[in-house]
Amino acid sequence: MLSFKNNRFSEIPIKGLLDPSIRWILLEKDVLWIATRDDGIVRIQNGKSRAFGFDAQIPIYHLMHVGNDIWFSSNRG
Repeated sequence: MLSFKNNRFSEIPIKGLLDPSIRWILLEKDVLWIATRDDGIVRIQNGKSRAFGFDAQIPIYHLMHVGNDIWFSSNRG
């Protein structure tokens, strides 16, 4: 994952994920939500990341903000 700031790209490390396959990105106020193929959903806020995984490997395809909730879709419902 890279960010572009001051005419430069810089890497944003995601704690615990070496090579996440990013499917979707959702910006909500000061939070960046990332859907991945193999590693669940990642939240980046204030420069810190947290991964939300699942018991089974579920590829996440889309993220959507509805009211105060974040909804996601996968090939398993």
